[in-house]
Amino acid sequence: MRYRMLGETGLRVSEIGLGGAVYAGTGHGPVNETEAIAAIHSVLDSGINYIDTSRHYGPSEKIIGKALAGYQGECIITTKLQPKSEMSAAEAVACVEESLEALQRDHVDILLAHDIQQAAEGDQAAEIILKPGGMVDGFRQLQREGRVRFIGVSGRLAEVAGAIRTGEFDVVLCFNRFNLLDWSAEEELLPLAHQKNVGVTMGGVFYQAFLSLPLELALERAAQGMYWPWDLTDQKRELILSRREKLYEFAERDLSTLRRLALQFVLAEPRIGVAVVGMKTPTEVQENLHAVDSGSMAAETIERLKLLS
Repeated sequence: MRYRMLGETGLRVSEIGLGGAVYAGTGHGPVNETEAIAAIHSVLDSGINYIDTSRHYGPSEKIIGKALAGYQGECIITTKLQPKSEMSAAEAVACVEESLEALQRDHVDILLAHDIQQAAEGDQAAEIILKPGGMVDGFRQLQREGRVRFIGVSGRLAEVAGAIRTGEFDVVLCFNRFNLLDWSAEEELLPLAHQKNVGVTMGGVFYQAFLSLPLELALERAAQGMYWPWDLTDQKRELILSRREKLYEFAERDLSTLRRLALQFVLAEPRIGVAVVGMKTPTEVQENLHAVDSGSMAAETIERLKLLS
């Protein structure tokens, strides 16, 4: 397993991390707790040291907490809290205390405001959570108490970029915006984060199944409302389906090859600290590890893949 530094946090993170959204038990399908715990143990045994979850991922935090019970090795945990309208510092602290109890930890390494576009659009999203007495003041209190080490935000490109510009955050998470179907994060977000020395974690490596599952299953998930509206507008849907077909042909119509290419494409970007990947079973863990161990993607291959439009 290879490791990178996450911005200026000083955290040494594995190139891929475990995405706990797959343990939410909603659109990601049913969760077998025993199998999920086995997958988490496989993750830790492999040298993957980064786990991402959220207060809003159903039983995810509790499952991760059970899997980590008694574990003494290195494990960097990120959890997230949605910025409800006018959330006070005290409310934020109370919610994070629930997360710590579920995770069976006395602290988390990174705490993110989850999908900050839910607070407002553009730069105003960061302004709202930074209001005196509000959400981020609660985050800062938890930092002073040693229950949170670093703070940040997750969400759409515009809102996350606005948060980076404030200089108040250590880490950001963006989703579905750097992968083989959409690499728009490289236009502003990645250069800005690099300039500000903010750590970047990236979700949506497989664009929520379009690059990992048979197309009919991915479309079924889309019909079930698994995507934000801006991820699958009519125009974007047409582009994604066309591009996905060409990528599938490039992978010789083999899904395991497509998944490998998708992961290697993201890992080839040095400004991304960790690619967060959902892994529900030990088999999925081993497949992703194989993709990582297969070597780096050549620049020529990256350019060829980008031209498949």
